[in-house]
Amino acid sequence: MRKFDFIVYFGFPEFKSITGSKFKNLIALTLIIFISIIAIGLGNSATLYLKKKMDNPFIKFLNVTIDYSNKIDVNILDSINLKTHYGYSTIEPVKFNRLTMVSPTHGEFEVTVRLIRESSVFYNFIKTDPEISKTEMYLEDEKFGCIVTEEFLTEMGYSLGNVSFIYYLNYRTSDTIPIQISGIVSQLPDYADMLISKEFFNAISEDGRLDVNSGFHNGYLQFYIPNVNKIPKDLMSSGYSIIGDYNLVTSSGIIIEKKGSFNGVEISNLANNYPGAIRLYDYAKNPTSITDEYVNKPDHISFSFNHLDSISSFSKYLDHTFGLKVDMNTIESKKNFDFFNKLSNLLSLSLIFFSIFSIFIFTTHLIINHLDNNKLSLGTLKAFGLANKTVIAIYVFISIIIVSIAFIIAHLLSFFLGGMILDFLISVANIGVDQNIIYTNVQLPWLIVSFILIPIISVYYRLWRRLRNSTPGDLIYGR
Repeated sequence: MRKFDFIVYFGFPEFKSITGSKFKNLIALTLIIFISIIAIGLGNSATLYLKKKMDNPFIKFLNVTIDYSNKIDVNILDSINLKTHYGYSTIEPVKFNRLTMVSPTHGEFEVTVRLIRESSVFYNFIKTDPEISKTEMYLEDEKFGCIVTEEFLTEMGYSLGNVSFIYYLNYRTSDTIPIQISGIVSQLPDYADMLISKEFFNAISEDGRLDVNSGFHNGYLQFYIPNVNKIPKDLMSSGYSIIGDYNLVTSSGIIIEKKGSFNGVEISNLANNYPGAIRLYDYAKNPTSITDEYVNKPDHISFSFNHLDSISSFSKYLDHTFGLKVDMNTIESKKNFDFFNKLSNLLSLSLIFFSIFSIFIFTTHLIINHLDNNKLSLGTLKAFGLANKTVIAIYVFISIIIVSIAFIIAHLLSFFLGGMILDFLISVANIGVDQNIIYTNVQLPWLIVSFILIPIISVYYRLWRRLRNSTPGDLIYGR
């Protein structure tokens, strides 16, 4: 009989015997691997969720309040040595203000606004994170614009899918001034309702800048016309043309402009003929005399940390060197978040090692126990010339087939059921999360190494140690 034929003739019955009656051992191994993969996937999903939260500036930014009497030099804190020592990457001055916004249907609202620069790390985050940004972002430093939360727009009575301008109340002139919405987000930190551009922020700090009755606005007319995508013929014949450099975040429409003289009748006629039309103003025609207000008098300084380990020591440095106090509750909450992030990573690694160990114990127990029950037959075969390395190769190959079949079935089940199991556990445990946790397992090559390669190597080693010097008599007589 050829060697290959013998291996097939001998190996197939051994495979059936090891897998057990009705494949109960194979089913048990599949169940162990399935539970292990699901557990690792749950841990990995939680780890990725926490990692995403750790990269969130809402977590990694530390805001330090600056007292107006404290003449701190921001450039000192921007030094490379301090950044390296305490583990923060960027420093950004933060400026707040209080404004009155007006809703056509819900009256006046006192709101907290925060200055934002288009080059800031924070703006880049909200612009690119799909969980935060609900529209495209078009904020520019040198233009009037604002970013608002969905909650704020809802409170003001606006429809989220059909709003491009909101109204600022200029108390100096009692005028309501339309401000273009440059983006909509789900939430903002520091209890802010709006983020506003540098140009808008400086304008509200300057008397007369937002006076719509100023002579700067006498030589042109500018309107937003809703629900059209090209200029109507009557407006074109009246001298209007479309402004090309505007972006509307939700509603459809165009912005048009006409240069030259005009009168009140023309404005009234356009408003009557095009319901929803809004007269706009080019505030850049009235240049500002204020520069970099956000740097000169910051309310806060915001530090973006690469990791949270050094926040406590950094807060002590700020207190000792500059007399700046950091809210201890803020520090503790960030430290706790960092702790749970590290704990999640540790638990995920522990699950992987425990799973590998469980599969190793189960698989080697199956093979070694089978050898012990069939020592007499193996000893007889060895007496007729069956080499130890052939026996080892046969049982290692059987182990590869059993573990591979169990892994493939378990991995497919986890692929289709993992998300449902995660959602079920979150629901049963009543875990509150501010966004969906997506079931994500570790990469397939790592799973193959963990659940197939390492256990098989371990089985081979156990077999090699067990059979390397054994003789037919050792097996037959149990020596």
